[in-house]
Amino acid sequence: MAAQGIRNVQHLEYVAGSEGRILAFADIGGVTAEEINYVGVADLVDTSVIENFGWGRNADGNAREGTFYIGPGLPIWFEEPPVIGFAPIPEPGFIQPHAQYGRNDPNGGVAVSGPVTSVESLDTITELFSDLASGILYGTTMQRSDIASTVFKLNLVDAEGGVLESLQDLAGGRADPRFFRFPDGTAGVLLEATGTFYRLTELSN
Repeated sequence: MAAQGIRNVQHLEYVAGSEGRILAFADIGGVTAEEINYVGVADLVDTSVIENFGWGRNADGNAREGTFYIGPGLPIWFEEPPVIGFAPIPEPGFIQPHAQYGRNDPNGGVAVSGPVTSVESLDTITELFSDLASGILYGTTMQRSDIASTVFKLNLVDAEGGVLESLQDLAGGRADPRFFRFPDGTAGVLLEATGTFYRLTELSN
């Protein structure tokens, strides 16, 4: 995948649908924003144009995390590099995130994990993702072509109907969730902390 700069991509998911063939991936941020991105496979294969997700220092002197302009500095826990402005949405020349969330989670969330998409498991939710540290489950309900979609914190219910705060409750501590699809297309998550697999299903109210 051609891009400006170097980033930490945790997971690639191939999605086929009305939008064509696309790749979904989670992008762990530096100190400001965690991202879920979509990019067309045809766009990646066409090397005449290099897709720019804003990573690294660009021609305008700015780096980007999500839809934020990031100034120079060394990554220090929640402090630097600083946010120095806000990018317009959309921003010509850049692929902005489908979804993003910040690093002000009271549980100390610092690294996005996911996403997983599944028409077999999800109805109104477009994709599921989580935070490696906190295990909080997130989702969006927007079209994949949308930018900066609203991110919802999702309620989690176990097989017995018990309400859980996060995937940490299943792991007894930090869970380090890794999302995938089972062979039948349903959404799943592996909790690295325990080696346990779970199937995820959206419940109606």
